[in-house]
Amino acid sequence: MRVNLERFKKQVFGGVFLLFVVNIIALFPGSEDLSCLQTAYKRGYIECQPILEIGIDNFPDNVAVKRLDYFFTSVSGDIYLSDYDANNIKVVDSSGKFKFSFGKKGRGPGDLLYPSMLANIADLIYVYERGNNRFSIFNQKGLFKKHFNYKEKRYVTDIKLLDNGMLVLEFEKYYQDRLIFGRECTLVLCSADLNPIRTLFQRKIAKEKVISKPKPRLIPMPFQPKLCWDVLPGAKIVYSYSEKYEFWVHDVEHDKISRFSHSNNPVKVTAEDEKQFFDRLLFFSRTGVRKGADQNLKNNTDFPEFKPAFKAIISDYDGNILVFPYQPFHDEAVVSFDVFERSGLFVQRVLIKTDKKLNPKNIRFSSRRNIWGFVKNDDDENVLINFEIN
Repeated sequence: MRVNLERFKKQVFGGVFLLFVVNIIALFPGSEDLSCLQTAYKRGYIECQPILEIGIDNFPDNVAVKRLDYFFTSVSGDIYLSDYDANNIKVVDSSGKFKFSFGKKGRGPGDLLYPSMLANIADLIYVYERGNNRFSIFNQKGLFKKHFNYKEKRYVTDIKLLDNGMLVLEFEKYYQDRLIFGRECTLVLCSADLNPIRTLFQRKIAKEKVISKPKPRLIPMPFQPKLCWDVLPGAKIVYSYSEKYEFWVHDVEHDKISRFSHSNNPVKVTAEDEKQFFDRLLFFSRTGVRKGADQNLKNNTDFPEFKPAFKAIISDYDGNILVFPYQPFHDEAVVSFDVFERSGLFVQRVLIKTDKKLNPKNIRFSSRRNIWGFVKNDDDENVLINFEIN
């Protein structure tokens, strides 16, 4: 009986000491247990510190880098980047060191024409080429395997892999309805070999209008709502049309759909927003590229009273749903998001603290401690950055 009592005392002392250590550690910032990302979210902010940048300086002088546009990280840690204007795929290791590239401009087997999407499916690399409207499939060393061609005139604008091996593709098709030009956006569930199974969502989105005076031309329609979506664990998709702050979660295996929404204050379009929109416009002609808008375009552009409800939806490493609302113009540099559980339960609005200007559409979680995203440098070039979450 004496032995058991001594053992009991040791166990109690050990437990109290462990509890003391845990509480001491919790006093220090940056020490949170990120076994669950919601631990960090409930502080109301996450700090994102750049630990790796991949841009033109990572490549040898004899490797042309023109427009890094899309990426994924492989299981081995290698990073595959599509170079839209160089018509090839560039591969760097986990430290950012260049390894090799594959593809060249053309329409033949293994050629690429404006590669815009990448996906890693099993041990194969799927490359979507907007110029050829097809998928070219390679092994991880860049050896060409086969093509998958699309005969109809619609283009792939996004591709994501579900955890059951199926794919979700977003297609875009041009349409004209009297004096309105736009895109018909469609989400399609596909098999791993790219054959369509069923349509999940479809919506026409206005982009431009036609005016006839003083001469026919297309006028952009700014701040139009759009389709936003991402994949979730359990072969599910979250998607929405950004007109309202409401969302759908589609269980594709059981073909069941649930809906959730949340209150959100609409953000007005200001005179500063209008000026910035015109300043960013680019016009291409035989004489070169012109930036800005002429008076005729300004006079005929109609701005809505409010911006769309949000600009992007992404899923984090744990499968939480992150929604990025629009900000007032004076807070545009601030990036924040609303966190929802997969059930749709609201958790917290979270601020991203970083000195880099992140584009929410480009953010991807590679772990609970790391996110990747493209950022524009001073030369307006895309730089891929790995951030550590603190």
